[in-house]
Amino acid sequence: MTVQVDAGHSGEYQSGSLTVKAAGSDYYAVLDASGTQLASKQVNQLVSLPAGKYSVRLGNNIQPTTVTAGQSVVLNW
Repeated sequence: MTVQVDAGHSGEYQSGSLTVKAAGSDYYAVLDASGTQLASKQVNQLVSLPAGKYSVRLGNNIQPTTVTAGQSVVLNW
């Protein structure tokens, strides 16, 4: 997410959260549209992200997901 910062001003940006529910203790990665990894968390742990469309990678599998501002998304793997 690109943001502009102006001296003397504050800004608010909406975010949501994502949790990948799965057995075990593996880590999942959150990727943007270009495939750049933005975050990594252990399964069953929440990550906060700006609202938008992402891909989630767990092992060799990838699933698309959409994070909505103010909402919690759960992907059951």
